[in-house]
Amino acid sequence: MSDSSGVQHALADVLALLGGALLLAGCASNIYMGIPLSGGTAGGELQMLAARARSGDQHAQFELAKRFEQGHGVERAPCRALRLYRLAASPAGGQTAVYVPAAGGAAGTVIPVDLGPRRSGLAEAKIEMYRIKESQTC
Repeated sequence: MSDSSGVQHALADVLALLGGALLLAGCASNIYMGIPLSGGTAGGELQMLAARARSGDQHAQFELAKRFEQGHGVERAPCRALRLYRLAASPAGGQTAVYVPAAGGAAGTVIPVDLGPRRSGLAEAKIEMYRIKESQTC
């Protein structure tokens, strides 16, 4: 077996493990920020908003943060609001590097991973995040 074939097999094994871990993480909890994503007492609109926020939708994170801050449809929770504002304010997407350790005699390597289009954080979320940080202890 050539070195490149060994690296390809090691990479395939690592990606399979990573995919399985992500799948299990998604199945492990059907609740996001205390909101059940199916069934339960939360309304369908709130569940859809929470599911979008969980998937990384910055606008949904911002909207859900406002609801937690104001207690609109959910119990008022300023610290959850702060966490969601922080997520909405953070840049997302772009490329990252993943290290694939040595396996089967092949050397370790770094591979680029595309996380989708690069998105800057929401400016309004940054403003709200700093406002809450000054007034709350979380």
